[in-house]
Amino acid sequence: MHRAGPKTREALPVQLAAADKLLQQSRFAEAIAAAEHADQWQPPANRQQQLSIAIILAHSHFSLKQYPQAEAAYTRALGYQPDDKLRKDALRQLQLSIYRQAEIILAQRESEDAAPSEEALNHLLRIRDSGRTEVAATAQYDAINFLIQLGQWQRASTELADFRQFYPAHTLTPTLAAKAIVIFEALEMPAAAASELLQLAATDPDREVRRQSLFMAAENLQKAGEYNRAIESYRNYSKLWPEPAEQRLEAQFQLVEIYAQTKKPTKRNYWLQQLAQNSLQSPRGRYLAAYSQSELAEQSYAKFAELALRLPLKTSLANKKRAMQTTVADYRKVLEFGIAEFTPQANYRLAEVYRQLSRDLMDSQRPKNLNELELEQYEILLEEQAYPFEEKSIELHEANIQRTVEGIYDDWVKRSFHSLGELLPARYKKEEKTLEWSDALH
Repeated sequence: MHRAGPKTREALPVQLAAADKLLQQSRFAEAIAAAEHADQWQPPANRQQQLSIAIILAHSHFSLKQYPQAEAAYTRALGYQPDDKLRKDALRQLQLSIYRQAEIILAQRESEDAAPSEEALNHLLRIRDSGRTEVAATAQYDAINFLIQLGQWQRASTELADFRQFYPAHTLTPTLAAKAIVIFEALEMPAAAASELLQLAATDPDREVRRQSLFMAAENLQKAGEYNRAIESYRNYSKLWPEPAEQRLEAQFQLVEIYAQTKKPTKRNYWLQQLAQNSLQSPRGRYLAAYSQSELAEQSYAKFAELALRLPLKTSLANKKRAMQTTVADYRKVLEFGIAEFTPQANYRLAEVYRQLSRDLMDSQRPKNLNELELEQYEILLEEQAYPFEEKSIELHEANIQRTVEGIYDDWVKRSFHSLGELLPARYKKEEKTLEWSDALH
């Protein structure tokens, strides 16, 4: 028995060589049995021999698709601190063993038409804990996709940020921007989404992606309340992307909206003028033109209404008439578009322009140095000038209320009825009440 020990120790390399040969011959089950037998050797194998046993077991289990056992054996092999090349190979195989476990679970879930499971996700995500490699990057990327699929937005955001930190030059990294946008929008982080979109708008090789990204970035910045950056993005879009024309008009319309919110009327008017002058004949293009022209006409009307008739009347009346001409021209442009939403308003305002001028004439300052007779004659002259404007106002209001025949009875038509009730109370106050009673039945 004393001599048996050395013989047994000398036989272990032979046993390991046999196990390795079985592995090379793809006789994996036999290789596992031989390696396990060597693993039970007495006296025990030394450190290098233990490493060889672990590698034979790991490769054999992996080849037999016994991935949990392969993972355990590769982990054991790495514990023996092999040389750099062997360590690199063992680490890759260890990570692939975990990746294959995830794949099996995912394939089963897919056959059952079920969402990825937490178990599969955990396999994918724990790969990175063993080392940042190409396999780990692929696994983490897959995990990000599955987290998005599951709507686990915060986890997806965390993993995405981690991936970018550790793999900035990876070929998959540029594709993360689109995923980040989805994640940030789901997390209601529009400013973060906008930053991703602006990056795409500046760098993506696809022209259409750049265009859409810039517009979406502006939308998200507007939603985030970052109006200066939103304005810059919409303005850049309007400048860089003339086509499709309708989308460009939408960018200009949003500039109108933002400048209204931020109380910058001069800049708002610039974009209103751009929209009003657009030549796009699509329904949306004509609507935006009519809307913008109506907004500009309202400003002209406000300026006209504010002008008081003061002495000397000749001068102030000339100014008032010039303002009236501008206002009338602006509202006639609105009518040219033929958009039902703005037509009653334009007709009402046109009628009120003439009514306002008639009223202002009658309310204008009188010269103080007139005697009673001269004052009476002056009043008659004012009435003679005011009367045609009042008649014109009545004519236009009556034309506006005719729209009720077309089934239109909006606020502006109601206002025309009200004005006619004041101008011709005997004729229209009764009709207005009857119409309001009839309208109430509906």
